[in-house]
Amino acid sequence: MNDPDLKKVITQITQDLDCGMICYLNTVTGEVESVMGDSWADYHDYDDIFKEIEEKVESWEHSMTFEPLNSHDSYEMMEHFVDYVLKKGSPTQRELAEALVGKHPFARFKSALDGHPRIRKKWFEFKESFLHCYVIDEMKRQAGASEIKTYPLDDDAISIMALGVYSGRYVYCSPKLREVVVSSVVTQPGTTLIPSDDQEEIVTHYTIEEEIRRIAEQHFIFKSGGGITFEPVNVRPGHRDERTLQQVERDIRRSVAFFFKAEKHLREFLDAKDKESQN
Repeated sequence: MNDPDLKKVITQITQDLDCGMICYLNTVTGEVESVMGDSWADYHDYDDIFKEIEEKVESWEHSMTFEPLNSHDSYEMMEHFVDYVLKKGSPTQRELAEALVGKHPFARFKSALDGHPRIRKKWFEFKESFLHCYVIDEMKRQAGASEIKTYPLDDDAISIMALGVYSGRYVYCSPKLREVVVSSVVTQPGTTLIPSDDQEEIVTHYTIEEEIRRIAEQHFIFKSGGGITFEPVNVRPGHRDERTLQQVERDIRRSVAFFFKAEKHLREFLDAKDKESQN
């Protein structure tokens, strides 16, 4: 399942959760099915339809389940909107904060929003983003990618990185954090090239669970302030990499050393510029 498909799946689940539905995701095909959650307990017109859906979901070999936010999490979402999105100390912020105090905070919050169309629109945009992040976090948790396994950047890690690259895995290295991540996803032999106007784009087909792990691992580099990505050996069709494991390890060691050297020179250059500006 590629990135655009995953984004489409996340959007569909987000919208259904917002309606109080329970969502099921087939992590092999990307199919999403939804049934009514607890907020729809008094509606029985569609019981037969939802029973069929639940039987269908039970037949899936690999799936994920997404429950609507509970009342505690929904309340925290409103609090977060009031505390961090609205202007501190503004009349609207004070009004909505007061609506959350006492009995029936959800009804009071909704009633207060109705009097502020612009803020109401901002609330719906915020809620969509909040639920979007909730779905992604749930996917990562259920796919086992909520905690990314890292290794300290030392001689042993260099060997681990070489083994990862040689066995068809991407390796992400953050010299800044002195940490290494070896991808939990093995690149499939069915990698293909899709030609575009100015370049060839590599497209690898993963299941959704593999895709979630891959995205989580890639985010490690960006969150850690930059670093180096090492491509698996022979990931590019038509290109045969004849290097031995020892040669791969040597090249990785050189790349990491070069990164440290370049980083050191850049730091020295910036420090010199700062001293010049102070004089």
